[in-house]
Amino acid sequence: MPTPVVTVSDIQSIGILVGDRLGFTIADVEYQRLKQTINLALERLELSCVADYRVLLEKNPIDSAVWQQIIIALANTESYFFREWGQFDLLRSHILPELIQRRSPEKRLALWSAGCATGEEAYSLAILLTELIPDIETWQITIFGTDINTEALAIATQGEYGAWSLRRQSNVVNKYCLMSDTGSQRIKSEVRQLVKFMPLNLLESCLPDFLQNIDVILCRHVFLHFENEAIAKVLAHFRQALKVDGYLLTGHSELYGVPSQDFRADIFAGSMIYRPQREPARKPPVTSLPRLQRRSPQLSQRQLYLSDPMFDLDQAI
Repeated sequence: MPTPVVTVSDIQSIGILVGDRLGFTIADVEYQRLKQTINLALERLELSCVADYRVLLEKNPIDSAVWQQIIIALANTESYFFREWGQFDLLRSHILPELIQRRSPEKRLALWSAGCATGEEAYSLAILLTELIPDIETWQITIFGTDINTEALAIATQGEYGAWSLRRQSNVVNKYCLMSDTGSQRIKSEVRQLVKFMPLNLLESCLPDFLQNIDVILCRHVFLHFENEAIAKVLAHFRQALKVDGYLLTGHSELYGVPSQDFRADIFAGSMIYRPQREPARKPPVTSLPRLQRRSPQLSQRQLYLSDPMFDLDQAI
């Protein structure tokens, strides 16, 4: 069978479908990767034209092999433990202690790492909670890690990491790791049991039932790849999933300029967090979420270090 010719319009057609299903904005530099993925798929599936490939994509779910080939080619799975320490220090010093105190009567917390990639963020949350709650074994703690990349989720479930993921060296992190036979570090079972990984497309029409009454959602370095329309849809899902006193943390400036009637912004040193609107707006607001700014009061020397990538995690915890 002769190799089909993949035209620019073919790539654009598949790119539009990817955007519709996954929310991705296909940047110019990524079109070459998409073209390569299409060519590989046509050869592997022995298809005669791109139109047949598109039909196959339309008929299959995103966890199918035909979609996963595209996702692996386009999705960024870069992550490491306690990435962007300023946000994790805000969780450690403010958000989580407040929630622990507030939830102490029922001893139940639920957190969600949305777009968790290979799981370092979700396990970082589990380590923080283990450090902050002395009697954690008496609590019902669940940390959900979801992603569209099933290959990344398999790595997350295994919980085994090399030096690159653990490049923020810390005695606190090392305390919860064991050396594996391959020379990498494996997260101890007491931390792994707090985290549940599963595939999920954030653009699904509705969330599964277990993603309700969430206390904290982290969705970082995900919206960078999304169209505004897709971001608005995901934010509506997050508003539905969060408790009324819950928290949403995104990557810095990821929501700048994105209109939202679901969240209000609170600004802290080193990060911006989002809280659910207490009552749905009667009319959609025309204002956009504000740009990250520091508060005007004088910051302590310790606060000024929060955004430093070399900030001492052991000293902080």
